[in-house]
Amino acid sequence: TSNGFVTKLNSSGSALVYSTYLGGGSGDFAGAVAVDSSDNAYVTGGTKNKTFPVFPLTTAFQTSCGTDGNCNGGLFDAFVSVINSSGSGFVYSTFLGGESNDEGLGIAVDSAGDAYVTGFTSSTAFKLSTSPLQAKFGGGSLPTDAFVTELNPTGTGLIYSTYLGGSGDDTGLGIAVDSNKNAYVTGETGSPDFPTASATQSQKKGQNDAFVSEISAGGSALVFSTYLGGSLNENTASASGRGSLGAIAVDTAGANIYVTGSTTSTDFPTVAAEQPAAGGTGDAFVAKY
Repeated sequence: TSNGFVTKLNSSGSALVYSTYLGGGSGDFAGAVAVDSSDNAYVTGGTKNKTFPVFPLTTAFQTSCGTDGNCNGGLFDAFVSVINSSGSGFVYSTFLGGESNDEGLGIAVDSAGDAYVTGFTSSTAFKLSTSPLQAKFGGGSLPTDAFVTELNPTGTGLIYSTYLGGSGDDTGLGIAVDSNKNAYVTGETGSPDFPTASATQSQKKGQNDAFVSEISAGGSALVFSTYLGGSLNENTASASGRGSLGAIAVDTAGANIYVTGSTTSTDFPTVAAEQPAAGGTGDAFVAKY
């Protein structure tokens, strides 16, 4: 019964510049927001509504919900909506999904206006680009894979779109992009075979670990991908994914990666730690690569 919302406050926090609902009839949520240099707001989330606003109606990348045009019988599709700086209209707004459940949970934008989106998908026919980094859906008990998608500045086509996951359940929770268009993704994985590259932690230690992955510009290769976790759980996702916490940031040139999330592991890996020991049954963590 929910709608998403997008609100812009002035610089002193004393008044609204704009504030709006974002959704169809009901069953929408907004999961993340990013802003470009022109103050356009890039929003991703999920919708169960075939009446979710699409713009332009004929040229948006995906103009209907699900593969059946009816949100696959009431499942979520992810969406990407770009609201102009005054909040008066869309730059573009599009569905993003396949034949099953898909949710957008993290978004970033580069200097050219390309939107980078991550989340999770249960669709074996998720919208992928030609020759994606990972073309095959990995699966899992739910089942879910993370996805990473880059849309062009007009929202009419893909730069790339790929699955990111193994044989367990995987969820992308946060995404960042550097000045060279490399995408940095964090989330949680239950896969013993999550794709790794130059990993600082090459094996999963708990039921669910965090992951940190860097995808090269154009989506052609994994530059870096690693597990991050201890013997219990990190960034554990709810069935919908929206109960999870995890975020990532990067220096402008990608010199350093900053990751945060949650852990229940008392043996979470620490280096030069401000707090070397767990404080309770669940802690936040901050890691810098």
